[in-house]
Amino acid sequence: MDLVRGLYITTMGMLLDEATLNNLANNLANVDTAGYKGDRLAFRTYLEREIYRREPHPERSKVALRRIGRLEMATVLDEVRMDMSCGKIEETGSPYDLAIKEDGFFAVTDGENIYFTRNGNFYRDAQGRLVTSEGYRLLDTQGKTVVVGLDDYIALDGSIRGPGGELRSVIGVYQFENPVGLRKVGYTMFATTDESGEPALIENPSLMVGFLERSNVEPLKEMVKMIEAQRHFEISQRVITTTDALLDQVVNQVGRLR
Repeated sequence: MDLVRGLYITTMGMLLDEATLNNLANNLANVDTAGYKGDRLAFRTYLEREIYRREPHPERSKVALRRIGRLEMATVLDEVRMDMSCGKIEETGSPYDLAIKEDGFFAVTDGENIYFTRNGNFYRDAQGRLVTSEGYRLLDTQGKTVVVGLDDYIALDGSIRGPGGELRSVIGVYQFENPVGLRKVGYTMFATTDESGEPALIENPSLMVGFLERSNVEPLKEMVKMIEAQRHFEISQRVITTTDALLDQVVNQVGRLR
């Protein structure tokens, strides 16, 4: 029945609106998170698909499917992709805040796993190690924890140097063949996947010391998208209410004719 199919199409649209609203809300919640990369939803449209309804089956291990009919122009959520574009770089004045000028990621570790991040908001702990606010340690090009003495400084090429310019270590900056394929861990860290490929060390990185890369989320654009999704959701609600009333009329009329 066309009305029933219309209900399914509208409901699917509302589910997509709900996913969109949740995604936009998460992006807006992290608008002030340094190094945060916004998520973007990708949808897939099918010109024609068979749809079925799951029904109880006498045998619990099985599922009965009742064919409802064909669904034209069905749109479903395909995947969530990260927007890896650079955020705005702002000056902080902190000697341990670092921003990468070009593409690339810092490597940090919790002692067991290595993650990658664009969030260069580091602190010097009691042992002189550069760590994130969560305690993850920054790694150098040799995979060792970066240690900065009180009289040491960080150069623009990522090297840690003593008062006389002597080299201590070099901060590791890595790039990926397909950074969009990284898996997000938390809000600003990423783990490698088969899709992202393995990290490759950047030989001559260019850093900005005393600067941070902010979130790449643009609040105004996200708010506009949120309003559009909310309006579409409300319209779909009214469509379902109207369709339900029409179905009720059809059922009652058929009953009277019988």
